[in-house]
Amino acid sequence: MVSYNISSAQDLFNAIHDINVKFYKPACENVVYLEELCDENFIAYMVSLRDAFSHIAKIFEYADFSSKKEEIYRQLDRYSGHLERVLFDTYQKIISVKSRELWSSLPKEQIGAIKTQIAKKIVELRIVSDSISIDEKIEGYKKIY
Repeated sequence: MVSYNISSAQDLFNAIHDINVKFYKPACENVVYLEELCDENFIAYMVSLRDAFSHIAKIFEYADFSSKKEEIYRQLDRYSGHLERVLFDTYQKIISVKSRELWSSLPKEQIGAIKTQIAKKIVELRIVSDSISIDEKIEGYKKIY
């Protein structure tokens, strides 16, 4: 759960901006990269992004920000949660697609060990834990691919 301190509309816009920079922008870049890499559309990611933005729309339904802080925080958490999942899912898809190229260039006896190493690292990155930050998870995915 991300901590927000929203006491004005500008604070809200800043929080949304920070979430977008951290999750939305790289997730969209990953989707574009995947579509170019695979020469196909990844509609599931677009649907997930749409679902994320529905939480932002809900925030702006509240007429009075000051009396609806809990609801706003909840919607921001849901928004960032959707985007985080899309980002990590796109990283995993990129790893999957790019690793296919790797398998064809490696000796067969090495493939199993490398697949296991990658799978273990992805499991570590996907586990919900306070011992690894979101930034560390993002860097971990980048190091894999």
